[in-house]
Amino acid sequence: MNGPMMMMRTLRTLFLVCGLLAGMFSQATHLVGGNLGYVYVGETSPGSQIYRYQVTMEFYLNCGTGSNFQSLFDLLGGDYGQPLTVGCYIQDPLNPNANKVKQVDVQVFLQDSLVLEPDLPDNCTIGQGLCAVKGTFVGTLDVPLNFGGYHLYYQQCCRNLDIDNLANPNGTGIGYYAFIPPPLVNNSSPVFLGAPTPYLCTSDTTTFLNSASDP
Repeated sequence: MNGPMMMMRTLRTLFLVCGLLAGMFSQATHLVGGNLGYVYVGETSPGSQIYRYQVTMEFYLNCGTGSNFQSLFDLLGGDYGQPLTVGCYIQDPLNPNANKVKQVDVQVFLQDSLVLEPDLPDNCTIGQGLCAVKGTFVGTLDVPLNFGGYHLYYQQCCRNLDIDNLANPNGTGIGYYAFIPPPLVNNSSPVFLGAPTPYLCTSDTTTFLNSASDP
């Protein structure tokens, strides 16, 4: 499977997780969902064989009364300048199933945050203290030429106490993943064109377009 298709399936899975957890915030810790992507910038200078990517992580946080963190400020330890760290791992084409070796850590910094407000019908009540916030984190990755490509991965704990298909959701993390094909391929990951619907009303339906563009 090529890089864009793998990334698209990964992102769709993460957004599906986001939708499934949407109504479960009352006893949540803080993780709801998100996605990890990148934009190919190019060689840092002609002939350097060092290739630059802009890495972007969209992080959906439960900021309700049952969350461990009521804001991204809390998540970042009280410092908006504190980054989150994404691991970049080498894919060895001669030994593709081997354990991945870390190339570098990518520091991504908060660039924007938005509280998601549901567009609900008048007869829908969602309870008190529900809140979801989207944070956009951006960083720069420089990597040497590698004919196997690179894996990007970020993980954090914890999920939601109301999830009944996990043995220990309060001790279970979530992973954000993207694959970068060999840098000689000018590739950027797909980008979703809208935010997911964070709340659903009981006995009602909600529709949103899970569409994306692939540069």
